[in-house]
Amino acid sequence: MDGYEFAWTMYVLGSIGCGVAAWLLVRRWGRVWSHFFLVTVLALLLTPYALDAEAMTMAPALFIIVFGLLQDGIDAVMPVITVLLGVWLVGLVISLLVQFFTRNSSAKVKADVDHQLVTETPPEPPVVDRKMNVGHKREAPIRAIR
Repeated sequence: MDGYEFAWTMYVLGSIGCGVAAWLLVRRWGRVWSHFFLVTVLALLLTPYALDAEAMTMAPALFIIVFGLLQDGIDAVMPVITVLLGVWLVGLVISLLVQFFTRNSSAKVKADVDHQLVTETPPEPPVVDRKMNVGHKREAPIRAIR
């Protein structure tokens, strides 16, 4: 393994680590947002673009965009931005399909709702409906001693 392949291996491993970190940060926001941020981070970091088409020297598209904007302007990096947006949109569509096909079935959702209704405590009746036991004397509240 030469230096080029080793650098790409380390870069891909680091990018996957960043994707996992992004997922861990936003997973509490729900499944949709965690998929969105995971796809966005992985598309930004893992999309390659050819620096040299004949030699197929690849570099991350994000770096080509940043340095191309600094050197040559927006017109020089529009093909790279197009590729990056295309990869991001394809990733979002795949994520949407995964979410659609792995969602809960309606029978399981109905069973969960029924279970939640059974486990909920019944509401406390209003004060008017309560029957007071007048035979017992009410105790004074406990007060803290200072």
